[in-house]
Amino acid sequence: MSKKDLTSYLPYSSFVTPSVKLLSLIIFPILALSSFGVILNPRDPRRLFPTYFKALPVPCPALPIAVKPAITTSPSPPSNLSLSSKYLGEVEIIQIALSFLGFGSISNTGHYDEKTAEAIEMFQSQNQLKVNGRADKNTLIELLWELKGKGFEDDDLAKFIKSLDIAEKEYPIDSYNLEDYCDKVIDNFEGGYANEAHFKDAAKNEADPDMKAALENSSETMFGMDRMAGNWDSDPVGSDFWQLVDENSGWAPESAGKPKWSHGYMGGSIEGQLRSYVYEMMIPRFKSLKDQYLSSESKKLVEEDKRLTMHLLYAVWNGSGFFQDFADVIDSEVSSGNTDRDSLYEVAIDSRVHNGNGAIAKVGNKVKNVIDSL
Repeated sequence: MSKKDLTSYLPYSSFVTPSVKLLSLIIFPILALSSFGVILNPRDPRRLFPTYFKALPVPCPALPIAVKPAITTSPSPPSNLSLSSKYLGEVEIIQIALSFLGFGSISNTGHYDEKTAEAIEMFQSQNQLKVNGRADKNTLIELLWELKGKGFEDDDLAKFIKSLDIAEKEYPIDSYNLEDYCDKVIDNFEGGYANEAHFKDAAKNEADPDMKAALENSSETMFGMDRMAGNWDSDPVGSDFWQLVDENSGWAPESAGKPKWSHGYMGGSIEGQLRSYVYEMMIPRFKSLKDQYLSSESKKLVEEDKRLTMHLLYAVWNGSGFFQDFADVIDSEVSSGNTDRDSLYEVAIDSRVHNGNGAIAKVGNKVKNVIDSL
């Protein structure tokens, strides 16, 4: 493994020799997976982050299986499990083991893709297992037995892994401007002016019940700043923002006689000033919600990644409850050991695209497309 000792990924104490650590790299994750009865399926959207390393023995381990076990029916996995794409995760361990045994041409990506499923099917067929393309408990036990049957020489495995030229992912710290990202929220998702009359007209043609309810319950908004739900009139900056709207919209007594702003109007000559007020309101709230709902490790990863930052910045517009839900998804991944930023983003944006609230999910793919273009 380039630039990093492969054995440093193992949880054993320092007195354990490198060869034992290297042997354990594949043996123990596979054993742990098989003992949990986990079923890995490329067509299953769930991602898995087991904490099996914490349960492994600290003393130098003996080979774990002395007698080939009988094949039994695998239990179904718990519904809250999901499949990881983190670096050197359990899927990549399976891919390395299959490649080592000569089953298929597999890239060690950490993703349980179609080629990995085909290699599993080849392995299952050769070993008289049920051919389903899934790394279920019986398959993992057989895989472990096969590795032992091959002698599993440390030196041979070390040469094989070195030939793969596996390198740890390294991410630069992204640079970005939160005011620019606020503008992207306004321009791509929230738009300009709307009041109760505009929303009720829009709700008449809305089929999604969550979106319809959101429209019917929205108060006057500008750039997505909901006057009532956000309680912005009681905020010093928010009060100035809405006073400026009232003086120019044509809908308030302060601007009686002026042309009424149409649905989506961006403010004309005062647009720049209104946007500045939005920055002053939303950026401090974003920072406050990060401090409130993210662990210190999750917060650092979010701040280093422009995609996660944009995702959570827009969550400030969605509301503090949604922000907390999105933050909990990230915290859960990080606490399970997933600190790979690509993987975190995939999980985070999936929680938006497939959100249980129709109003959030409806624009999920649009949000993803904007973030992917950053």
